[in-house]
Amino acid sequence: MAFSFETLSTDAQSVELNDTSCVNMATDGKKPRWLIIDNDAGVDDAVGLVLAGTFAAEYGVVVKALVASYGNVNRDNVIRNNSRCRRHMGPGAEEAIPILPGNERPLVCESGHASFWHGADGLGDAQGIHDGKFPLSHDGDAGPGCLNMMVRVSEIAQEAHDTGHELVYCSVGPLTNLASLVRANPKLKSQISRLVVMGCTGSAHGNDSLTGEFNIITDPEAASIVFKSFPNVEVISWELTTKHAIPWPLFDTWLGLAAAHPAVDFLSRILHRCYVARRRHHEDHQKTSGAIICDALAVAYTLDPSIATESQSVWCGVELEGRLTRGQTVVDWGTSQAAGKFGPPNCTWIHEFDAQRWNSMLSLIHISEPTRPRLIS
Repeated sequence: MAFSFETLSTDAQSVELNDTSCVNMATDGKKPRWLIIDNDAGVDDAVGLVLAGTFAAEYGVVVKALVASYGNVNRDNVIRNNSRCRRHMGPGAEEAIPILPGNERPLVCESGHASFWHGADGLGDAQGIHDGKFPLSHDGDAGPGCLNMMVRVSEIAQEAHDTGHELVYCSVGPLTNLASLVRANPKLKSQISRLVVMGCTGSAHGNDSLTGEFNIITDPEAASIVFKSFPNVEVISWELTTKHAIPWPLFDTWLGLAAAHPAVDFLSRILHRCYVARRRHHEDHQKTSGAIICDALAVAYTLDPSIATESQSVWCGVELEGRLTRGQTVVDWGTSQAAGKFGPPNCTWIHEFDAQRWNSMLSLIHISEPTRPRLIS
């Protein structure tokens, strides 16, 4: 189905590894949900992508595209990393899931990066991992700009609308791609049935600045456009991900299965730098006793919203001018004298998760059902 833009703006616990309680096989006879994952892979993005490949069909989901953004590293590396992940997303994934290169930089500000954490290549500078196939015939144009990506995503959205499929958009990187999309094609505001964003802080406890989270701070203007454009952004915040770190014993037991499972071997290699060699950082700096894998948590929730056990409808905006707080997400919790002043709720803020189900889901990534061993963390 062809699509063209008439006008285009160029502005800038103990868990058994064979526990299948995380899997919801019932689809109630509905058409499969279509999923687009916008990412800046990134080691935690990579876990999320492989998780999506593992469980999508079991949750009645079809991954329609991976949109590659600058962010943790530059866009070229992210494209390469998407191809590396795609080859571990299940049989036929390379032929079925296109990689669509997105924006190369923020709308307005200078681009930052997180290679100090993710490695120069974005996947922990791991040895012994193989590149995937890119470009394939159905992949997007990796040249300058992102017009091809915007056309392709708009085509998917229009087809989903025309055929009665629910379209879910999960963003686990900067929001530049989605801001560009919705400015060029406002129909996406109604064609995207669910929008899940990994990002934000609700209590001003930042990870990139004193008060801000990396994905939002990287392009605050884009984040502001998204929160102003969509009627309900489902937020997986930085604080939530720190509360639901994967316990080290379970994490280590899962990665110990690498010799028998190629996808786990791939993840074990790319996760070593951040979660094994730098484990003391999590324990001393983040005050956690487990692996914080932000983007995988967001993908798990995208596939199965019932994994969230507590949420709240709130208004959220993005600070664009503060000298100390630029990029902070400001939330109206309804408790101040300014409550309701800035507008009606535009977010569903997830406060709590079913930890047992999340831990189980993570530990089953790409371990086929017949060979899932009984391992207690």
